[in-house]
Amino acid sequence: MIPGRATPEGTAAFAARHAALGPHAHGALGSTELTVSGAGFGCYRIHDANAQHAAALRLALRSGVNLIDTSTNYTGGASERLVGRVLAEAIAAGDVQREEVVLVTKTGYLQGENHAVAVRREEEGRPFPEVVKLGPDLWHCIHPEFLADQIGRSLGRMGVETIDVFLLHNPEYYLEAARMSGRRIAAVRDEYHRRIEEAFRHLETEVSRGRIARFGISSNTFPEAPHGPKFTSLERCWESAGRAGAEPHFSVIQLPGNLVEAGLARVKNQREGTQTVLDFAQEKGLGVLVNRPLNAFTGQEMIRLAEYPTETEGTADAVRERIADLVRIESELPAQLPGPLRGSEREPGPVQLLIAGVFLRANWTAFSSRDHWQDFVGHRLIPQTQHGLSLLPGDPAAQAWRERYAGAVNAAISALRDFLSAGDNGRAETFRKEVHAHLPPQAQSLPLSQLAVWALRVLPAVSSVLVGMRREAYVRDVLAALAVSPEGGEAVWDAL
Repeated sequence: MIPGRATPEGTAAFAARHAALGPHAHGALGSTELTVSGAGFGCYRIHDANAQHAAALRLALRSGVNLIDTSTNYTGGASERLVGRVLAEAIAAGDVQREEVVLVTKTGYLQGENHAVAVRREEEGRPFPEVVKLGPDLWHCIHPEFLADQIGRSLGRMGVETIDVFLLHNPEYYLEAARMSGRRIAAVRDEYHRRIEEAFRHLETEVSRGRIARFGISSNTFPEAPHGPKFTSLERCWESAGRAGAEPHFSVIQLPGNLVEAGLARVKNQREGTQTVLDFAQEKGLGVLVNRPLNAFTGQEMIRLAEYPTETEGTADAVRERIADLVRIESELPAQLPGPLRGSEREPGPVQLLIAGVFLRANWTAFSSRDHWQDFVGHRLIPQTQHGLSLLPGDPAAQAWRERYAGAVNAAISALRDFLSAGDNGRAETFRKEVHAHLPPQAQSLPLSQLAVWALRVLPAVSSVLVGMRREAYVRDVLAALAVSPEGGEAVWDAL
């Protein structure tokens, strides 16, 4: 168990020790008196079994990043486990002290391990109250009983005594469930905010117990227009916090924002349309964490605000050739297998599982971006392929086929990755040209990924920009962005 929590003195000392990053690299987390790095280590898709992820977090802590953002549902709890392990190692190595690092985690989703726990409790006749069920494997809850359970699990996974910032994670799923069931949104908003207020009352007791130091909300809909069906009003949340505690510890919010989705700085949805969510947060001294700085959605299209390296030119013809090779090798498989190993629809065997080529031949054009493709590869294609290959017999002919097939799968993955990267890079370059004229001199030569982080940091209300730094190269890229002066940067948002 790692004792202690982030303190004003500790976080200020950390910033002073990394002053070489520049005078704008660290700043206040709202009125909490904590000092945080202008970019935080985002832990979505971080896994404790990945040595590359651990190395990136170690580098970030050694180099001046002292805010870590994770969640109970990120990689089924493996993200929190990695955070705890690396933090303990960094403390043991003398790289940081517990008082210098701000740990942020969130809860609300019942997925993976959380979903299994909730299902088991239902079977035992003691379900979590007020669970919102949006699908068979996607449930959501912010009821006090669930929050108490989740805080205990988070503390255990990270091995810490206190969570510095604990956030309700996308409570607007309640509104989405109401919309899906045909209920009028106006009629359920009061119930939505009642649930938030009850959650706040419980979180105040968790502060008293010392399990968390402060709390807040992470909502994707803080920046939306006030008439939107899933809009979350920060003004109403602030009022709920005031009723929930005599000395409210509602201190931090998290929301999405980037150069394309500029609602956080442009949509006036507070105080009867006179303030943006950032205006209101700044007025109340709330710390503001911004997520998704590099992934921008416009309509049905995602624009990646970063340039991807590619190994080839990334042509459609190359993709078709690699898929054709894969299909040809798959057609040879049945001859390599005795009948019992071929499987069936009920019990899939190698023939049913090793169909990457057939699937891609029909569906490769449906992948809209490199990230879309990489998610599919990591969560579906590779696990299914590895399982199918593990069922093959050990004779020389099957082993030779296995090696040819694995090579062909990797070649197809790379070809489609480069094709989608080239498309993403083209869209990103078009966008960069559109904003270039509005950039101050110090930002004009920045790579797009650094420009995207810098642009959010120039907004006075923003405390830290959360970036997925899964590789050491990503950490270095973000550190370079922290060194750039924000002076003159708000003109970019005026232009948008």
